[in-house]
Amino acid sequence: MLDTVPAVVFAAAAHILVPRADDPDAHVGTWPVYAFVLPDAALAAAPGGPALLTRLGTGENVRLLDRPARWSVLSPDGPLLRLELAAAAPEPFALGVAVAAHPLLRQLPSLAAGATVGVTTDSRASALRPGIGVRDALGLLALARAEPLPDLAELV
Repeated sequence: MLDTVPAVVFAAAAHILVPRADDPDAHVGTWPVYAFVLPDAALAAAPGGPALLTRLGTGENVRLLDRPARWSVLSPDGPLLRLELAAAAPEPFALGVAVAAHPLLRQLPSLAAGATVGVTTDSRASALRPGIGVRDALGLLALARAEPLPDLAELV
């Protein structure tokens, strides 16, 4: 696919999405979904970012990336994590997302096991509010299943 190391965009926020118990679509997908919010301008400027923006701009209900996401530990002091996203179609891209792990420390065992992750832009993330339905929430994200990385659980 891409032979270079992808650009890295720092996540501005992280959300842990869990469906309401009464949501008729609660069975859709794998829960929780860890959603990372990327600044629109940084994403537009990063190599690979415009392809992801195009993917987010489609009218699809669910945008599932066709490659697994991969975690790595950039720095155990902090700690700082990297989530690598990639897709081969419809337009190839690769992008790294830097994530501060401290706010997610209690979630690291779940992330280490291979959780569902999603990314969106800060302009779209304003709609991720309490009470949003599953279909609406998933429609704001590009989703991927992350490969397991047991080292994440050791950061706790």
